[in-house]
Amino acid sequence: MLYSNLQPLPRDTKTGVLYRVGDYPHIASLVAIPVVLVEIGNIAREFPVVWQSMGDRLSLVALTGLAPGTGLSANRDITNEDISLLALKAYPFTVAPGDYAASRPVLVDHAEVRPGAQPINMYDSHGRFTRDALMRLAATRVFAHSQAKTARFSQLLHAAGLMQPWEFALQFGERTLSLAGLYTLTRDTQALYEKLTPLVEELGHEIVQLVEAHEISLFRMNDLARSFATISSAWTQIRAPAAGSADNAP
Repeated sequence: MLYSNLQPLPRDTKTGVLYRVGDYPHIASLVAIPVVLVEIGNIAREFPVVWQSMGDRLSLVALTGLAPGTGLSANRDITNEDISLLALKAYPFTVAPGDYAASRPVLVDHAEVRPGAQPINMYDSHGRFTRDALMRLAATRVFAHSQAKTARFSQLLHAAGLMQPWEFALQFGERTLSLAGLYTLTRDTQALYEKLTPLVEELGHEIVQLVEAHEISLFRMNDLARSFATISSAWTQIRAPAAGSADNAP
């Protein structure tokens, strides 16, 4: 999960600190990051956008890797500004649950950071938010504003019977990799057209944009597979016993 220890914004302007998104170990292990409608057109050009089972609902997510430690934020040097995904640009900020995004209070995730991580001030010497904090807060509000509609569209597509489990297995040498709990829209184009038409009439062009972006984004799986193959090959070479070592002795 993206958030682990959410608390209200600190009132003490002298102690509030932030860290780069690459400084949070738990984020480095994530390969599925929440996505909202307002950003999906851009995100679909970079990552596969699918749905992930979250209890009794399906959540729209971007796949940034195929295994823990291979995702976008596994790079320790990456900053929030380097990332296109709004949820990570905003991190560790989010907003409390509720109906109206503008009135929902901001929360901060007090998650563990890696040893040696350099803190970034949340407030300046005058008690005002720093530039870094303001940029993250802006991303937080944009993300929150689109959350409810994204969840509603996802639920309507699911209720219309348009979702199907996304089951696949990729072979990398002797290793088989598969991801569970993911869903795509049905591959039955006739059923998709028939069941989607009433939703388009009700919701307009935005539901079409979501469907089209999702379909286009699936081609990005090739990029993830190539990236993982490169990482997997590097790991194999590092772990392989050196020639002439004790492990290779007759």
